[in-house]
Amino acid sequence: MDRDTPRPHPYPQAPPPPHPPPPPPPPYAPTPGDQINQLYEELMLIHSSVSTVYENMVALDTALEYQGRHEVILSVARQTATVTMSIIQSIYPIVSSMNYKLHVLGGIF
Repeated sequence: MDRDTPRPHPYPQAPPPPHPPPPPPPPYAPTPGDQINQLYEELMLIHSSVSTVYENMVALDTALEYQGRHEVILSVARQTATVTMSIIQSIYPIVSSMNYKLHVLGGIF
């Protein structure tokens, strides 16, 4: 045997290992447009909730204003309604601003 002739292997060779299965597809990655739509839906839910709470607080405040003014429980309830309405009035411009910004961003994507 000369050097160029391959030598026989003393033991049988094992078959090559099978190819590994392909990796699973990557999970769906939301696009910026999808994220904006989701934010918009959440913002609309917040907007609706804030509007509903505010309307109910105005109704409660109005009803309590005309009830017995000297009863402590009614006074506390009216103060609570007033504070809640002022909180909502301070939140509402932020919600409206976010709504506008999402509309602008939605037009970009």
